[in-house]
Amino acid sequence: KSQQRGDPDLSAEDKVTLLRELWAEQPARFLERYHEALSVRDLGCFEHVTEEDAYLVNFYLEAVRKRTEQRAGTAIRNKRFAALRELVNAGEYFSEECMRARDPLLYEQCIGRFLSEEEVLARRSIATGTPESLADVLIDVHQEVELRRRLQQQQDAEDDMEEEEEDSDDENDMDQREARPNQAGFVSLGCKMSRRWQCSTCLLTVMNSNKDWYIIYERALLKEEFVSRMYRRFLDGHDQDFDYSSVDDNADYDNLDIVEQDEEDRYFDE
Repeated sequence: KSQQRGDPDLSAEDKVTLLRELWAEQPARFLERYHEALSVRDLGCFEHVTEEDAYLVNFYLEAVRKRTEQRAGTAIRNKRFAALRELVNAGEYFSEECMRARDPLLYEQCIGRFLSEEEVLARRSIATGTPESLADVLIDVHQEVELRRRLQQQQDAEDDMEEEEEDSDDENDMDQREARPNQAGFVSLGCKMSRRWQCSTCLLTVMNSNKDWYIIYERALLKEEFVSRMYRRFLDGHDQDFDYSSVDDNADYDNLDIVEQDEEDRYFDE
């Protein structure tokens, strides 16, 4: 039923009655008009459809499901982005040493292999502070041994993966790791990076002249790459020891201001 010009306005009760009739008699038409206002919990209300309407009804019901899943995924992603900003500002979780503990191999590939012994000791001293007792020393030693054990496990797994790939590659592909000058006068020193981590910044490129400057520059790029990947890992839910339910189910992270939303959009568009 359609309202004509000059007819009195329908009461709320009349509107509900008309909607109920449309839902009961023409569910496909009802969904065509109002599916964007529905959620997944409403889908069970459309079990009365006829075979004639089934195709259109299922089309709109699937649209409701997809939209709900997309909104849920976006909401969780936004919450994690807000939590990431909070953790970065707090400092500890995304400190260099804590990130190293979460992925020793990636740290070694991007940062650790360039450090001198003095730099390693200085970083460790900053991270752990001055031990106050023998127990503190033993704990620090145990943690370092555990990190090195995990690093070795990751490296062994990496080597096995590379061997399997090399078996299926031809000789030309294997030769790509060798360092050789290119036309621009650069030398690419092959980093032992896994293919899943490899990117343009993960090949140490130096110019034959002014080599020291390029090493410093590339080290900075690699550190930035390491931090960026650790941020992405957190946002994707891959930090195994982090309780994501404390973020995903936390209403305190629901309200992002406009600036945060714009920054989040730019981050995920990169």
